[in-house]
Amino acid sequence: MRLCFIGGGNPSAEELDDVMNYLNHHDEGGSKVLIIPFATEDSKIDKWFNSAKKSFGDIGIEPIKLLDYQLTNQEMKNEIKDHDVLYFSGGRPEKLMESPKHR
Repeated sequence: MRLCFIGGGNPSAEELDDVMNYLNHHDEGGSKVLIIPFATEDSKIDKWFNSAKKSFGDIGIEPIKLLDYQLTNQEMKNEIKDHDVLYFSGGRPEKLMESPKHR
């Protein structure tokens, strides 16, 4: 599994080109990407996810899934184990530290 941490940026504005370039050159094919959007404002998640899907799709990486913060801790663990690339979106780092909720 690879981890890509990102401090923010707009995939549509090519601000994530370095990350996409790295993944493009290090992906062995067939990688499943799980986007963890817990630092992103709820109102921006759908727009951001659509933009990220396009960016990953442009370099041939699919499927891409968004981790749902409403899952139980065990369900989140299962999702994480089932994916090859974990992609943490940027936004508000303090929001990331609050999630996932302690159960």
